[in-house]
Amino acid sequence: MLAVSLISTGHFFYWVLQCCFTNAYVIKLLRSFLLIHSKSTFVEKFFKIIGRDGMFILHQIALNIGDLPASYLALAMLNIVEDLETKGEDASLLLEKGPKSV
Repeated sequence: MLAVSLISTGHFFYWVLQCCFTNAYVIKLLRSFLLIHSKSTFVEKFFKIIGRDGMFILHQIALNIGDLPASYLALAMLNIVEDLETKGEDASLLLEKGPKSV
């Protein structure tokens, strides 16, 4: 029983550290990829729009599928934000809930 509690406690601290410190790592990784491949000036605005939840989702995609698909997804999302901003539309509309397609 002691072993289970020690393993659970260690796992808890591992996930707390993962949640606190991986966001900066993921932002740094994605920022470097986006700046190299897109040359966009909307990278910082893109990170503000998707927020911490979006970064978490991109990180989970990178962990489960790989860095390359997550990078291409982020690049496609950045291109959409850039297109909307150049047209003068609000890019935060991407985050609104759409109609159900059931």
